[in-house]
Amino acid sequence: MEMAYEEAISMREELRRISGDPIFVKPMMQSNVIGGFWLGLPAEFCQQNLPRHDTTITLVDEAEAGTAAFYRADKTGISAGWRRFVLEHGLVQGDCLVFQLIHPATLKVYIVRKH
Repeated sequence: MEMAYEEAISMREELRRISGDPIFVKPMMQSNVIGGFWLGLPAEFCQQNLPRHDTTITLVDEAEAGTAAFYRADKTGISAGWRRFVLEHGLVQGDCLVFQLIHPATLKVYIVRKH
């Protein structure tokens, strides 16, 4: 995971330099990808950038395909839709995701595979 994480951090910095968008990195743990019905997001990122109420957000992959997911504001995480995203993209423990807020309720997700 270390190599994927370092690559994800580099990608985050480059995207931040180019776009100025809010961005965070999330390493995938076993609990996120096996039976993964829930993904906790950084509380500070959520409080500063996402709606303060429960809503549907869109996770957009690098191929521009979107997956709807339910955002729980009080829990700062996403549930319904997360498992679908995991399965569609074959995410495994050790992969790192770079999340870029491209619209108020839309996160572009870049996948850095573990090596």
